[in-house]
Amino acid sequence: MSIIKRIVAVATAIACAVLLVGPAIPTAQAATAEELQQQIAQLEEQLSQLQAQLAQLQGQEQAAQPATGEGLCLTKALKYGMRDDEVSTLQTGLAKDSSVYPEGLVTGYFGPLTKAAVIRFQEKYADDILAPWGLTKGTGFVGKTTRAKFNALYCTPTTEQPSGEQPSGEQPSGEQPSAEQPPVAEGLTVSLADDN
Repeated sequence: MSIIKRIVAVATAIACAVLLVGPAIPTAQAATAEELQQQIAQLEEQLSQLQAQLAQLQGQEQAAQPATGEGLCLTKALKYGMRDDEVSTLQTGLAKDSSVYPEGLVTGYFGPLTKAAVIRFQEKYADDILAPWGLTKGTGFVGKTTRAKFNALYCTPTTEQPSGEQPSGEQPSGEQPSAEQPPVAEGLTVSLADDN
């Protein structure tokens, strides 16, 4: 099982445990509403940190051979708050469709307008971008499937992958992708035991 699947499994298990154990707390031992809200906030923070770590791991695995080509090509994950030449490439492509990015600003900054445009792009091409992840709403995070659709529309590749070599970040056939999530926090380290 890949590390990403393990992290998703751990996060899912924590969320399920909270949902199952929450109603089982006896009222005789019930904490004050303020204490419960603090616990909820702590659990939400843990979940956010796990999501951030998952997104970071996905970004590291997706450090595939850069796509070279003609037109507009994306080669890495892009997220809210970034300043990067590839954000300009993303904005240029999104601006080609005024229903997706009516503002059409090309600034190199991934701000709220770009995030909203990415979400519209993801929802417009939901079958290709969101459905493989089991999602119905866009996230605003430009990950594997968003890049693939963008590149299919705007990039004409000019290099080929050496035969028999699988680009890093691509999942072997038969493995299902985990949810494409935007990073929201930093600082949590999760270690998993070997399968031995």
